Amino acid sequence: MHISRLIGWGVIAAANLGFVILLGVVFMRFAPAEAGYETRLRADLLGAPQSDTACDQMFKRYAPNLRDEIFLHHSPVTLGDIGYPEIRLSTNAGGWRDVDHELEKPADTIRVVLSGDSYAFCTNLDQSDILSVAMQRAFDQTEESRTTSFEVFNFGLPGLNFEGMVGVTRHCALPYDPDVVVYTHICDDLSGTDVSSWHRWSLFWKPKLAFLPPALQEIFLHKLLVGYKELRYKFDDMRYGSQEELARARLQNIVDQLHTLKDSTGHEVLILNYCRRPFIEEVIQASNKAGQRPIHTLIMKDVEMDYTQHATAAATRISADQIVKRVLEILASKDSSGATTK
Repeated sequence: MHISRLIGWGVIAAANLGFVILLGVVFMRFAPAEAGYETRLRADLLGAPQSDTACDQMFKRYAPNLRDEIFLHHSPVTLGDIGYPEIRLSTNAGGWRDVDHELEKPADTIRVVLSGDSYAFCTNLDQSDILSVAMQRAFDQTEESRTTSFEVFNFGLPGLNFEGMVGVTRHCALPYDPDVVVYTHICDDLSGTDVSSWHRWSLFWKPKLAFLPPALQEIFLHKLLVGYKELRYKFDDMRYGSQEELARARLQNIVDQLHTLKDSTGHEVLILNYCRRPFIEEVIQASNKAGQRPIHTLIMKDVEMDYTQHATAAATRISADQIVKRVLEILASKDSSGATTK
């Protein structure tokens, strides 16, 4: 009994020590900037939900109708202070890093949705260099654009996991009737926690913290919860990175969601695979059944990255050309057979 009690107290002490260390890491990471250092941080540009739709309630975005605002993405706790560059940020009426689009699709128009995390949002690039803009330029220069209009949508949000991207497509993108949905996938996107998790947590906790002063609410919601989310994200990444069977099962669940979603609406799916783990392609290809429209992939090899581990402007233009070429191949295959093939 005495030993058991000592072990119990030891566990409690270790848990409390871990919590204190976590608090220290979070507060050190989010400490106020040095005097004289002025920049627009991410939180300054966040928008409030504009409606009670699932899209607005589930996915916190940026303020609508921003025009060339100075923007500095915060460095995640788990990556250390990598120092993102200041960029220029513009948003549409929905708070996405995109131009405005009409809800109803015009005749003779192909709509391509880009759904992803910071690789789609392009946290390191100015507005004119981001992937969706480069894709739009590439489409407009194709032979096909003489008879068909192409419209590219950017539904990228920094910090989304793969499942969150599927949710963005389901609740935010599908009302625009896309023909093709393109997903970005990097290795840590299998995590079970992402920026939409934090948004759900904050919506849950905010009314319960109303008795606290606003400054303390801000610390809890935008410092402690964000730090916890990022540490959970990193933990999941380590777990799935070291246990392939778990990672396969997680990916299979997401791929099943993609199949269900595309089969219910008729859009095509293209996954940009930035992750070099061999099982990614194996799981996706094994899920494609004969006689059904498959999930397509494009392996993004030798993409030049900058110090933030995001594609450079030059590499983004090259990637856009590759993506547009693959999308046109998918559409041509669908037109010739009535159902795309691998």
